[in-house]
Amino acid sequence: MNDATAVEANATTETLWHYVRDEQTQGPIPEAQLLSLFEQGRLGPTTPVWSDGMEDWVPASQVPTFQQRLTEVPLVAPQPVPQRTLRDRAEAARAAGVPQVRPWVRYFARITDMYIFAFAFGLCMGYVGLAEEIPEYAFGLMVPFVWIFAESLLLSTFGTTPGKWLLGTWVCDAAGKRLSFSHALSRSFSVWFMGMGLGLPVVTLVTLTASYVKLKKQGMTNWDREGPYAVIHEHVGAGRVIAVIALIVIFGAIAALAQMGDLSALATP
Repeated sequence: MNDATAVEANATTETLWHYVRDEQTQGPIPEAQLLSLFEQGRLGPTTPVWSDGMEDWVPASQVPTFQQRLTEVPLVAPQPVPQRTLRDRAEAARAAGVPQVRPWVRYFARITDMYIFAFAFGLCMGYVGLAEEIPEYAFGLMVPFVWIFAESLLLSTFGTTPGKWLLGTWVCDAAGKRLSFSHALSRSFSVWFMGMGLGLPVVTLVTLTASYVKLKKQGMTNWDREGPYAVIHEHVGAGRVIAVIALIVIFGAIAALAQMGDLSALATP
């Protein structure tokens, strides 16, 4: 018997196995190949297997053929995929040549956050029956102030906010780590005071202009320098830019309708 005939005879006599992976049935494959998958850590002792002559699927560790072999094979546990850190994002952005001083990106990210939060906050006030009792100017001052706490929670939990995420913007400390809640709260208060001018219309225009000039000249705002904190900018695709524009237009229209009193029914529980 020549070598080719011997290999073919071996393949026909070797037991073929089916197995389940990612909730999908795979196979049939030779027994040696199945053991190789165990060795690579791609399958485990609890993997359901089945072969001709068996009544039902069973875990591989319960099959006599595998019981001894599985103890002999040094199974390799699959390595978890490391989570991408803020430092990784910063290094990738610099390597890609993404500018890290982008005042207009930061501005529109905050505007997007303000619109989204103002809408959600207005609905909450309407649900508890306070929407009609809050004067418009008071509501305009309350939203930036209450946002301080919501932003701090988001930054300390995720490192970003909805508006920042859409525009590829993240906030971290000088070591590239996510801010603690207390640090995020301190930063958000500084932004509210030095950047947003307490939400007062004329003062806000002055503080935003001053912050823009400082960021362009020195590459960092006062509140980030005091932290010290870092703002990471990633590449932003056209799809995200369109999404931000759409959100600003939609929530701007909603705000205009709300001022005309057309959303009273929406705010009523």
